[in-house]
Amino acid sequence: MPGKRLTLEEREDIAYLRGHYLGVRQIAEWIGRDPATVSRELARNVSGSPRRYRALSAHIMACERARRRRPRKLVPGAAVRAEVVAG
Repeated sequence: MPGKRLTLEEREDIAYLRGHYLGVRQIAEWIGRDPATVSRELARNVSGSPRRYRALSAHIMACERARRRRPRKLVPGAAVRAEVVAG
């Protein structure tokens, strides 16, 4: 599944398996993802004080990072969109 984001269910599996002290490669094999994906997920989304991975907070943080920061250029009513449609 290259290029697809992790789902909340996959993040819950990661949290559960990590809580049972499985390694990154074992978790990756279990959920069918690359070990690098799991490793990056754990590195990016560890919660604060107890240094634990929590699926829901990780999912929320990942969704926030995935949002576009700027408005789209081709929104309806934009001058650029009118030029594109005309061309």
